[in-house]
Amino acid sequence: MAGKRYMSPSEVAEKFGVTPRTVRRWWQSGKTCLKAWHPHHSLGLRGLRFTLESVEEYALSGQVRPDDCDEANF
Repeated sequence: MAGKRYMSPSEVAEKFGVTPRTVRRWWQSGKTCLKAWHPHHSLGLRGLRFTLESVEEYALSGQVRPDDCDEANF
Protein backbone atom coordinates (compact mmCIF):
# COMPACT_ATOMS: atom_id res chain seq x y z
CA MET A 1 0.00 0.00 0.00
CA ALA A 2 1.43 3.31 -1.01
CA GLY A 3 1.91 5.76 1.82
CA LYS A 4 1.32 3.23 4.58
CA ARG A 5 3.50 4.08 7.58
CA TYR A 6 2.16 1.85 10.36
CA MET A 7 1.09 -1.75 10.85
CA SER A 8 -1.31 -3.15 13.44
CA PRO A 9 -0.21 -6.02 15.70
CA SER A 10 -2.50 -8.28 13.63
CA GLU A 11 -0.80 -7.27 10.37
CA VAL A 12 2.66 -7.82 11.87
CA ALA A 13 1.54 -11.19 13.26
CA GLU A 14 0.28 -12.26 9.84
CA LYS A 15 3.59 -11.27 8.27
CA PHE A 16 5.56 -13.44 10.69
CA GLY A 17 3.04 -16.28 11.12
CA VAL A 18 2.44 -15.69 14.84
CA THR A 19 -0.37 -14.32 17.01
CA PRO A 20 -0.90 -10.61 17.74
CA ARG A 21 -0.22 -11.42 21.40
CA THR A 22 3.23 -12.73 20.45
CA VAL A 23 3.96 -9.51 18.55
CA ARG A 24 2.95 -7.41 21.57
CA ARG A 25 5.16 -9.55 23.80
CA TRP A 26 8.10 -9.15 21.41
CA TRP A 27 7.68 -5.39 21.65
CA GLN A 28 7.15 -5.38 25.43
CA SER A 29 10.30 -7.47 25.93
CA GLY A 30 12.45 -4.61 24.67
CA LYS A 31 14.61 -7.18 22.86
CA THR A 32 13.52 -6.16 19.37
CA CYS A 33 13.82 -3.14 17.11
CA LEU A 34 10.01 -2.83 16.89
CA LYS A 35 8.93 0.79 17.44
CA ALA A 36 5.41 1.43 18.62
CA TRP A 37 3.09 4.32 17.86
CA HIS A 38 -0.36 5.09 19.19
CA PRO A 39 -2.87 7.51 17.62
CA HIS A 40 -3.39 9.29 20.95
CA HIS A 41 0.31 9.12 21.90
CA SER A 42 -0.62 6.89 24.82
CA LEU A 43 0.76 3.40 24.43
CA GLY A 44 -1.89 0.88 25.31
CA LEU A 45 -3.07 -2.25 23.59
CA ARG A 46 -5.99 -0.69 21.70
CA GLY A 47 -4.87 1.31 18.71
CA LEU A 48 -1.26 0.21 19.05
CA ARG A 49 0.66 0.33 15.76
CA PHE A 50 4.24 -0.41 14.75
CA THR A 51 6.22 1.71 12.33
CA LEU A 52 6.60 0.06 8.96
CA GLU A 53 10.33 0.82 9.02
CA SER A 54 10.84 -1.02 12.32
CA VAL A 55 8.85 -4.05 11.11
CA GLU A 56 10.96 -4.21 7.94
CA GLU A 57 14.15 -3.83 9.99
CA TYR A 58 13.00 -6.65 12.28
CA ALA A 59 12.28 -8.91 9.31
CA LEU A 60 15.69 -8.19 7.78
CA SER A 61 17.54 -8.61 11.08
CA GLY A 62 17.04 -12.36 11.01
CA GLN A 63 15.89 -12.29 14.65
CA VAL A 64 12.69 -14.10 13.77
CA ARG A 65 12.92 -17.82 13.14
CA PRO A 66 10.10 -20.33 13.65
CA ASP A 67 11.69 -21.60 16.88
CA ASP A 68 11.91 -18.01 18.18
CA CYS A 69 8.15 -17.55 18.04
CA ASP A 70 7.48 -19.36 21.28
CA GLU A 71 6.17 -16.76 23.72
CA ALA A 72 8.14 -18.40 26.51
CA ASN A 73 11.31 -17.03 24.89
CA PHE A 74 10.21 -13.47 25.67
